[in-house]
Amino acid sequence: MANLEGIVCLNHSNVQAVSRCTTCMKPICNECIVQINNDHFCSQTCGENHIRTSAEISRFKSKEKSGFMKKLIYLAILAGIIWFAWTKKDEIMKFFDEKKSELKS
Repeated sequence: MANLEGIVCLNHSNVQAVSRCTTCMKPICNECIVQINNDHFCSQTCGENHIRTSAEISRFKSKEKSGFMKKLIYLAILAGIIWFAWTKKDEIMKFFDEKKSELKS
């Protein structure tokens, strides 16, 4: 637990604080601690807010990673198309020249 020497509990002004709420950082004593998943909170509401926020952050990070993978795949496909076009450029240009001459006729 954090060093809270000289700091009193938010709810009990005559009791030494032993921890801080993980969500709001308010000082709390042993009597006031609401423990959820080894974290200390000043209330059930702060604990629930922490859990909800942590879940949203995890969900956002997983979306962010999947978005990066999609971009990487698109880039690989584009690189493949460019490589193919570059290696076949003479044949491609010949094809377009033939089509162009057909249109003029």
